[in-house]
Amino acid sequence: MKKILIICAIPLSNSSSTRALSSYFGKFNRDNLAQLYSSQNNPNEMLCSSYFQITDAGLLKSVLGKKYSGRVIEKVEEDKFDHKEKKNSKLLTWLYKIGKKEWPSVQLLRKLLWSKKRWDTSELENWIKNFNPDEVFVHNSNALFIGKTAIDISNKYNLPYSLEIADDYYFNSHFSISPFYFLYRHLYKKQFKKLIKNAKNVFYISDAMKNKYDKFFDVNGIVVRAAAQISLPIKNLEEPYKISYFGNIGLKRYKTLIRLDNFFSKNMPNVFIDVYCPIIGGNSNLKKIKRCKNINIMGCVPYKKMIEKIENTDFLLFIESFNRKIQKDIRFSLSTKIGDYLNSGRPVIAIGPKGSGSIDYLLSQSSAFVISNLQNIGDICHFLSKKDHIVELENNKKVAERDFNIWKNQELLYTILNDE
Repeated sequence: MKKILIICAIPLSNSSSTRALSSYFGKFNRDNLAQLYSSQNNPNEMLCSSYFQITDAGLLKSVLGKKYSGRVIEKVEEDKFDHKEKKNSKLLTWLYKIGKKEWPSVQLLRKLLWSKKRWDTSELENWIKNFNPDEVFVHNSNALFIGKTAIDISNKYNLPYSLEIADDYYFNSHFSISPFYFLYRHLYKKQFKKLIKNAKNVFYISDAMKNKYDKFFDVNGIVVRAAAQISLPIKNLEEPYKISYFGNIGLKRYKTLIRLDNFFSKNMPNVFIDVYCPIIGGNSNLKKIKRCKNINIMGCVPYKKMIEKIENTDFLLFIESFNRKIQKDIRFSLSTKIGDYLNSGRPVIAIGPKGSGSIDYLLSQSSAFVISNLQNIGDICHFLSKKDHIVELENNKKVAERDFNIWKNQELLYTILNDE
């Protein structure tokens, strides 16, 4: 079994942010995994034998003349940043918040901050040599420094690397009058071409992404979807029905929720939507749906608790924005929730435009009741009143077994990375 050094901004865990990525390595022993990451957060469970954390705040201290060498994490610790760093420096706290913005100017500054001479310390070198990896696995990002760091480590230690692409950052250019945007996009595209062309393996989250990237870059990647990690029996529905939505309401998804709430409040006042949404940066979008009459904001729940909530719901809701600009960004993506939804034993209601990756997938598999035009939102009445969903739910189970089977996905990635 090979040893894999994973490079990703966030530490691996079973949380919503890295659960899909973590599931890929289910066949690997923990001792054969290590991770280099940049988040301020600590791992909430030890899915790797060891972690090496390098943060923006730490690198900034080195710019200001203070010694910084990152730190090795070999056991679960309490998150220290929120308690210590904020007390020690309001400036660092402010810079941390700015650093989370995805502005082109911030990305360019982070690239400068992550100069190899700052992060490539003797402490990191000793950590890598002690782990002695056979290969690097890099989770692609829109951040310039992630790809550059992976390339530098690969070159320095003569290690092959595999690239995982879960979101489309290369083709999602937008109109802008900012010179920072054009510089960022030029540097990003140049670096990504190098990253994908020299990768030993390329993994995609969806067929649509594979088709686009393989053809454009003349590579031959592999689809490894975010596996279903729940399997519930088909539930008999009883009125009044409960609809549940799990996930982020950013990217203007909240607008779709508001349209659905308006319809229910006027036409089906006994139907409510429970929204389980992660709170990110205060999540100002939640404030926009607080006044909705038929929406209950339930807060964020851990994955194990989410399974309990799904067991007690009748319908699962999946939504995307109808904003054309956002639709362009997600045209090749496949939501990490799809596999769980199809294997939940609950009917799926999907509201979003054709042309977005997840909606197109659900349509192609006949795996959800899809409203792709908001003018047809009233059609949901017939679907909710339908008493028998057995045929569609059995179909969903078959699709989940074929495309989102966790054991098949883990075996596929394990076999490829170990050259078996």
